[in-house]
Amino acid sequence: MSGPAAAILAASPPKPPQATPASTSSPQPPQPPPPMDRRKLICAEIVSTEENYAKSLAAVCEVWLNPLDYSTQHEDVPILMSAEIQTIFNNIRLFSEFHQRFLADMKLCNGQVVENNFGSQAGPLSASNRRISVARGSIQQDCWGALFLTFAPFLKMYIQYLNNHANAVKFIDTSIKEQKNKKWIAFMEKSNIDPRCFGNQLQSFLIMPVQRVPRYKLLLAELLKNTPKEHQDYADLVNSLEKIDVVAHAINTGMREQQHQEEILNLQAQFTHPISLIRPGRVLIHTGVGVKRGQHRDNEYFFILFNDLFLYCSGSSGKYKCHLEIPINPQFITEDKILTEGHTEYLIEVQNDIKSFQMVLPSKQEQLLWSKHFKDVRGDHDRKLKSRNSYHENKQLIKTFLPVFDLRYVRRHERNAINIGILNGSLLNNIYFFVIVTLLYIFTAWTVSTGDYSPVFNSQ
Repeated sequence: MSGPAAAILAASPPKPPQATPASTSSPQPPQPPPPMDRRKLICAEIVSTEENYAKSLAAVCEVWLNPLDYSTQHEDVPILMSAEIQTIFNNIRLFSEFHQRFLADMKLCNGQVVENNFGSQAGPLSASNRRISVARGSIQQDCWGALFLTFAPFLKMYIQYLNNHANAVKFIDTSIKEQKNKKWIAFMEKSNIDPRCFGNQLQSFLIMPVQRVPRYKLLLAELLKNTPKEHQDYADLVNSLEKIDVVAHAINTGMREQQHQEEILNLQAQFTHPISLIRPGRVLIHTGVGVKRGQHRDNEYFFILFNDLFLYCSGSSGKYKCHLEIPINPQFITEDKILTEGHTEYLIEVQNDIKSFQMVLPSKQEQLLWSKHFKDVRGDHDRKLKSRNSYHENKQLIKTFLPVFDLRYVRRHERNAINIGILNGSLLNNIYFFVIVTLLYIFTAWTVSTGDYSPVFNSQ
């Protein structure tokens, strides 16, 4: 290009860069931090939640437990008796002392500086080879699995607390409802507004130990997820998570059992005459209103199904009267039926060795629901019965194979066999069982043939 046009272009300022059009795609979500950075965040969360938990336990002791203990020792009419204090707080003072120590070890494990009981500071750099001292040995910094392995046995004390937790809650609720102990009510109202309680009531503090161990399990599982397999702490993390899981499972199982018992007790309180429905392992499955069809007339009843018992009652809520209790056993059979003569009726025929009858239910949904529950409890009963029968059959085999030798010797090996879990009825375990029995048979036969009975009869 030449001439005037070229001169004009040469003299004009350069054009500013044009902005690229905005992307029409949705904005990208923020990327998660790398595993090791994420691991540091989880470690910080473990320490932070433990610190809050330790403060809460200390608040329970300072605001509630210490004044109550002082009252029992120095007042003629104490706020609560010692037995009542034990019912409410159980071993929570032991928890407070334990978790103050656990918190200090966590901080050292996280590379933080803490103060010991004498006011001096200690940290990971002050120990040789960056090692820190805990209750039962030395743990390297950032080895959380090793730390939790050290403290896991102490966490079993939570099971004792859990077993008593329902009694504690019941005592507090009853005392508030009845308002009999005015001194205790006034003390609760005063303590609830104490600034050290952060606005929490006593019931909120008492539930914290129940929630803590499952929280450990979640945090350790997340920590393991973000720990490389080549990390020195990886194997200990796996082991500690397994041990924490055992305690958490026991706590969850205990909580479920307590809930089941509370449900049954609440139901039992609605009967007009004394009735005992509490049994070990009993679970309330389903309740509902239906009609029991009789030979002469139909009557409306309230039906109750447990995992081992079925009963029907007359009356209304709070005024029930039990008419019949039917155990769940091999003779307990149910069958669904639908009658369409005139109008549709949804029935379940209940057959058993005590009394057979028909249940008339208000809808198809209710029929399906009851039918499912009946099949579930019967199937669960059959599985338990099969397991018990298999155990007794295998136990009888031992007596059959070894009938002529010292019974103390046989019983001891029966007990050892049971302890290692070979009598539970599965095919593979039965194979192991017969191998062990065969070895025992060979050993005892050799003992008889050689005439050396000392290993058998003199081992007690």
